[in-house]
Amino acid sequence: MKKKFASLLLSMTTVAMILGGCGEGAAETTADTTTGTAQTETAKTETPAAETEAKADDAATDKAAQAIADRKAEAEKSGKYEKVVVAFF
Repeated sequence: MKKKFASLLLSMTTVAMILGGCGEGAAETTADTTTGTAQTETAKTETPAAETEAKADDAATDKAAQAIADRKAEAEKSGKYEKVVVAFF
């Protein structure tokens, strides 16, 4: 009898938490919409700075890509490749 009561209590608690969690979405959506509008206006005023940062990010990405390509070419010439270890948890 105790096991049935415990399982019923846990089931009811789970259902209550699921239903309670679903009700919070509307309030968050309204807040996100308001914040999104403010962020859009801020982004419009900061466009030149954002473009400069984007160009810097592109340059860093290009340098990284070039470094990878150089390593790959060197490994192909010498026949020595880096050992890669992948662990799954």
